[in-house]
Amino acid sequence: MKERDLNDYSNCYDKVDLASKMNDLEMEFGVEDFEGDYKNLVNPSRSKNHPFYSWGRYREAYSGELVRKLISVSSLNPTQEIVVDPMCGSGSTLLASAELGFDAFGLDVMPYSVKLSQSKFIKLNDAQIRLIKEILNQILDSSVQPSQISSGEESIRKFFNNENFLELIAIKQVFSQINDKDVFALCKIAWLSILEECSNKKKDGNGLATKETKITDCFQYFKNKLETMMTDIKNRNYELKNTDVFCESATSLAETVHKSLGNKTVGLVIFSPPYANSFDYFESYKIELIMGGWYTLETLPEGRKKAIRSYRKGYRNGLLSSEDDLINLLCDEIDQRRKNKEEMSQKKDNRNRLVPNLIVGYFSDMEAVLSNIFEILPSGKSCYIVVDQSSYLGAIIPTDLLLAYLGRRLGFVVEPIMYCRPSNTSPQQSKQFPYLKSMLRESIVHLKKS
Repeated sequence: MKERDLNDYSNCYDKVDLASKMNDLEMEFGVEDFEGDYKNLVNPSRSKNHPFYSWGRYREAYSGELVRKLISVSSLNPTQEIVVDPMCGSGSTLLASAELGFDAFGLDVMPYSVKLSQSKFIKLNDAQIRLIKEILNQILDSSVQPSQISSGEESIRKFFNNENFLELIAIKQVFSQINDKDVFALCKIAWLSILEECSNKKKDGNGLATKETKITDCFQYFKNKLETMMTDIKNRNYELKNTDVFCESATSLAETVHKSLGNKTVGLVIFSPPYANSFDYFESYKIELIMGGWYTLETLPEGRKKAIRSYRKGYRNGLLSSEDDLINLLCDEIDQRRKNKEEMSQKKDNRNRLVPNLIVGYFSDMEAVLSNIFEILPSGKSCYIVVDQSSYLGAIIPTDLLLAYLGRRLGFVVEPIMYCRPSNTSPQQSKQFPYLKSMLRESIVHLKKS
């Protein structure tokens, strides 16, 4: 694999000592060019229409093919080792592992993600298929009407047009009567996965943007989704292995693995954490989380506190400070830029005022996750982390370098950064800071336990 030209961080930082430290890390770890191999694999486009992978649109996912490639270069033994994803999202790592005959183990802090992942490993017998067909017949009966609406559902009714909202509640009330746990789980995921498209809200940036739905018949749309899922299960051409998915924070990975691992050992960890980009995933998925009955608008902030602090309000007890000099330098750089901007514009920059909290909270949480991974990995085994760089006021947050830096401090051997593709930022930042176009990257951090 050929080396790639290194970033010169003196182009994007005013603080000379910060630029020098980042350049030293870039030189020390090195960057190898994997763009030809992985450019189209670090996003879900190659898998989005494939069986199982297409069950729910999920932000920041990657393709199953990426996971299969990383497993193939890792010399694993499926009879003795499992694959772990501590932030499993929609389950791409778990599904690709199962396709190759591996047991897999996943965690996610968001209950919708956990249920979506778990549903992809459901088996259906003939009696269950007949039950699903009966349910669909009931749902397609035009006389079906919602009899009860919960307070949580009522609180986000405004996200839907009235006809779609009532149809969706009617569908839920039909499958909620099911006693078969697997059939119920499959119906619920089919229903949850169509909510966004049936609503007038779409995941965008740091939450939900208004966009009128094109769906005019939720009954038929649900039927199509559920039939697709049944077809995928029926046509599965590989034997399912043991796949466990838990609704837990990645910061409790080691404890959860030790309780549940059994006789096999961890052979490989693959995951993509939230990026340090201010996105609030609990806000983006609040339709699914509230309609699914896990949270209300009032309790959603409590769930958010369990997540990796990748959003601007990611502090728990006031302003944060780091014990790490490099993290503090980065925070000082952004804070000084914010002050300069405010002085020039004579306006408060409330958005960037909270970014230092984000940076401190994010890398503190991620160090805890890496510590857990180090604890469960045997010597000689690898962890691959798919990450994106971000920037604020033109100052780059080199997430790949900083995670490699934290991993090395914990005892990992850091392999060269795997460059996958260029990364984007807002048009406003790109115009004001043209160097971002050539410097920002999406990459894979490869950590190995010696």
